[in-house]
Amino acid sequence: METRGKILAAAAEVFGHQGVKVTTVLEICEQADVAQQTFFNHFPTKGELFLEMGRMGREFLITLVDSALDREASTTARLEEIFTGLFAASIDVGPMHHELVIEVSQGAQAAGLDEANPRLRDAFIRLVRAGQAQGDVTRAHRAVELTRILGGSLGALSNEWTSDPDFPVNRRARSLARVLGDLVRPRDEDTHPER
Repeated sequence: METRGKILAAAAEVFGHQGVKVTTVLEICEQADVAQQTFFNHFPTKGELFLEMGRMGREFLITLVDSALDREASTTARLEEIFTGLFAASIDVGPMHHELVIEVSQGAQAAGLDEANPRLRDAFIRLVRAGQAQGDVTRAHRAVELTRILGGSLGALSNEWTSDPDFPVNRRARSLARVLGDLVRPRDEDTHPER
């Protein structure tokens, strides 16, 4: 696993600085200090590399959710922490981060990995249920339905950001988190128990 991790880290660095389309497997191997055959032993194609990077991105997002849940905070503050943390990590990859995020996202969608990732869905359900338990998320709707709204909104923000290099993602991530916090907040008329 150590070699695989070196290859993934090298790929992220090279992709982030010079872009996905112009980067060759040889350049990734040179950065990772491994032979090309070693690369292909771990990743038969460049597409397999993108799929693994997508899995790592989802694991990172799950970690952000769990970390936010470990702190005493409102659901809105937790959403801000998760959303801004996700995009800050993407930006830290390098100046060509947009191209990398697009490529990884497209690879995951082509493989059907974005549709039903149960661990990621469960992390957001835990977030919603924690908010319901502390009283700042409505119980008038099922946690899984509220989770779909959060996930869909995060996906829409990501799509908008990757299509516009000048998109103010940090500001918009905070703003979206506040909007979502308002949307899921209990209302006076919320008298229905969770269905």
